[in-house]
Amino acid sequence: DGNNDEFIFFAADQIQYQMKIFDRWGGLQFQSNDLIANQSGWKGENCQPGVYVYLINSNHRQFSGNVTLFK
Repeated sequence: DGNNDEFIFFAADQIQYQMKIFDRWGGLQFQSNDLIANQSGWKGENCQPGVYVYLINSNHRQFSGNVTLFK
């Protein structure tokens, strides 16, 4: 339907950036160090439905949480 089809981190003034997404077993499913390239976001294309953990490091701040993938 085109709604919520990707998980994107956006910040206009970020200099340093890293985003990682892990499955429930700790396996790395997505990684990006390029804020511009990440505008396409994580789509979970090769992932099973479920809960995934994200870690974002940006300008010496860390964000974490979970995102649920539905298909």
